[in-house]
Amino acid sequence: TIDIPSLSDVFSLTAITTATSDNQRIRFWREVFKNGIESKHVCNTMFSTLFVKARSGNYSFELVLNPMDGPPAEEYESSASNPNCVASLVAALSVHPYVLSVKANFPTYHGWNVAQLMDSFK
Repeated sequence: TIDIPSLSDVFSLTAITTATSDNQRIRFWREVFKNGIESKHVCNTMFSTLFVKARSGNYSFELVLNPMDGPPAEEYESSASNPNCVASLVAALSVHPYVLSVKANFPTYHGWNVAQLMDSFK
């Protein structure tokens, strides 16, 4: 068998064993991994429905998550609708030595809806 370290062991913030639990960033990432890729469900639905799309003209690709607009309710926890799965995937990609950059593209209307929601609380 191949000995593959856990994401928590290779991610710089959570790999610090002497760090105190008072650090909010370390607590955040440990919680993300615990409820994401390193959870019991291992984000199985997200990975089984993930679509990889090559980008022409350069050496890159896009990962399309929830290609069918989301999972059934019983599969939510292990899907890309779970922010912990998506955040831990981004962290996993970022620590890989062959990955040069990771970018996220969100629909512009999503940001607009959030801004409108925040304005309604004023």
